[in-house]
Amino acid sequence: MEGESSCSSLVRRIYNQRRRDAWNTLVKRTQILAIQFFVSFYVLSAFQCPNRVYNAWKGPFSMDLNQFQGHLAATYKILDYKAFLFRLFLFGPEYVQIELGKNAIDESIENTVQMFEDNYLYGKSLYTLNRVVEPAIDTQGAALYIKFPADEQSYYQKRHPYQFQSFSFDTFQCIVEQLNISSTVFKMWLEKSMHTKSIEQIYDQNITIFNERVIKRCGLLIGYFYRPEKAYPNLKKRDKYYKSSSDMRIFDVSSSYTTYTSHVLVGLLICVVLDLLVRVLLAAISFIYSSLSILHSSIQEQLRKIDIFSLEDLDRLLLNTTYENNYQDCLFIVHDKYIVMSMIDFNETSEKILRQFYNCTPLAIISIDTISNVRSDCIVCQNNNCSQCIYFSTSIHNINFNPSQWLHKRLIAISDQYRDNWEQIKEVYFEEEKRQRQLKRVIEEETQYQQYQYRNRFTRMLSHSTPASANFIARFRLAGWKIVSNDLPEKMCSICLEDLRINQCYVQWPCEAKHTFHYQCMLDALRAGNMCPLCRYPVEAASLPVTSAAIQSILIAIRRHSSLFR
Repeated sequence: MEGESSCSSLVRRIYNQRRRDAWNTLVKRTQILAIQFFVSFYVLSAFQCPNRVYNAWKGPFSMDLNQFQGHLAATYKILDYKAFLFRLFLFGPEYVQIELGKNAIDESIENTVQMFEDNYLYGKSLYTLNRVVEPAIDTQGAALYIKFPADEQSYYQKRHPYQFQSFSFDTFQCIVEQLNISSTVFKMWLEKSMHTKSIEQIYDQNITIFNERVIKRCGLLIGYFYRPEKAYPNLKKRDKYYKSSSDMRIFDVSSSYTTYTSHVLVGLLICVVLDLLVRVLLAAISFIYSSLSILHSSIQEQLRKIDIFSLEDLDRLLLNTTYENNYQDCLFIVHDKYIVMSMIDFNETSEKILRQFYNCTPLAIISIDTISNVRSDCIVCQNNNCSQCIYFSTSIHNINFNPSQWLHKRLIAISDQYRDNWEQIKEVYFEEEKRQRQLKRVIEEETQYQQYQYRNRFTRMLSHSTPASANFIARFRLAGWKIVSNDLPEKMCSICLEDLRINQCYVQWPCEAKHTFHYQCMLDALRAGNMCPLCRYPVEAASLPVTSAAIQSILIAIRRHSSLFR
């Protein structure tokens, strides 16, 4: 090599390029993660998805009348803002439990508002709105209605998630009165925990009775607020129909706090974020791993073959390589025992090519003793009866780069084993070349024979018999024959109807039965037809002209001959 070896600089360029790519990948994935997170969080927050999931998970939140009064004012103030931006970071209770108190809900029919599915004349009643009696709660000039389902039976049969431990003593007393529990039993409830446990047992045993007698009369409600705008086109109060207006406040207890869409969206966000987070962690691990050592494990494994443990030692070794053992600074013969082959130009700077060697070695160190042959594009190595082809570099753009001939000559000069292998390969090659020439000659002979027979035997052409191909007959002739010995059972050639005698030549048809004939008999049979005389097993047939074309050609020849005699 001229000057300082560039092997170490090549490895450093690959190492630096790998670190840059790993860092760029880490930065890119981190940016995507941040953008994806903030965009998803903004969209989910705009639709209150995190808050609704939080309420469904932690709720219902228990409130007394004062807390409920403030929650009512704050909720409708926030609901008045139509822009999403003002509701982005609202993270508070929506799904609440309240105790309005005894007889706080007006159950009279004349003050009950009904909602219909379609037209109020024949539409189906869906919900009823019961007004909260003032001054149970101050609604600041707007009536507060409680939305109950029209089908009260299904609503009363459902067990609602009451938090009994938060009930006041007045609420417990109201429940006792409505359920007709004896005062003696009630006096035994000296502690709140005992109250809670007893009420829960009664609720579990008598769900329908508890709901029918307690919910409306004691004002125990679980639900959430929403704006009534354009929600109820047909409302009925007494004999009067009207539309809902902004002076109504509605607390919905008709259905559970459903957040299926919010759960799905939040779940998708979590999955996306986790996927991106895993990608970021993998990129970080890749960056850290690429920074641990400049020498890839594959390079270290290659260097250990020649007892070298640093790139500097390799540089010195290649720099001191003699001129006759150095081919264009890409192929080196070291100590007449190893070949150091660069899979890439030492001066390569293309990022695309450098990336190809992140996980593979840019050097190939080959023991000369394992080389069995050198081809035009690769070195063939033999290890434990397994052949391996190590291809020459294709990234070296040099029209004069053809190391196979140079390497072959050098190995012939320095390696006795390679020389012996080459002599054997050359002998096999010459034998094969000789066989191919002989096969070609015999094929030409059989082709001429078939042309002669076809041209001169008109009756054979009309018999629809097709001889075996000239190629098959030539291979048959070169394959030779076997000599009849005492080991062969007594057989008769079914072509000439004579027995096979000692020292005669015999062959077998390539059928499953292996029918046996005299060599000459089978040769004549192949020239006459391509099927076994006994089982009709076919072999490769000759491609002769069809009968009509042959007859036409014969007639033309006859006309020509007749014209000559006129």
